[in-house]
Amino acid sequence: MKNIMTWLISLPLALVLASTQALAESDQITTPVKIHGALSVKGNQIVDQHGKAVSFAGPSLFWSNKGWGGEKFYNAETVRYAAQEWNAGIIRAAIGTEKNGGYEADPEGNIAKAERVIEAAVDQGIYVIIDWHAHHAEKNPAAAEEFFTHMAKKYGHLPNVIYEIYNEPLANTDWSKVIRPYS
Repeated sequence: MKNIMTWLISLPLALVLASTQALAESDQITTPVKIHGALSVKGNQIVDQHGKAVSFAGPSLFWSNKGWGGEKFYNAETVRYAAQEWNAGIIRAAIGTEKNGGYEADPEGNIAKAERVIEAAVDQGIYVIIDWHAHHAEKNPAAAEEFFTHMAKKYGHLPNVIYEIYNEPLANTDWSKVIRPYS
């Protein structure tokens, strides 16, 4: 009888501990991507997999160009810190394309930086913008096509990944004659 009484008394404690563990584990798997899934555009809004308008906040990394100082942040620790400490739901990998140390001069190095950020974002359950960070992307569309073909083949099945194919065209860049044909 004493063993049954001990068991009955310890049962509620075990249930509370199991419930607490389950809640802790469910909090760990509740991420922006698990909640919202693949994003899409509806009218002038970004919507989640349920058709609900969404907005996310998070940092943009500085240009990935080698030797510019920002490349040291293209790692899992930076992404983890942004997701966990800043509660970021998104991070942007600004892959420098032109100038010294950019993709055109160092494709392998810049792909590796992008992949580190993408894989860390996936691990954290946040969205990642792969940004083709150029002022004159239209001058080398073959490089952009090569880069995004690689990224789409490797990561296109993931709901986390967002492609920004031309960042920061200069103010005098013509939309219909330059940006649209490039796109």
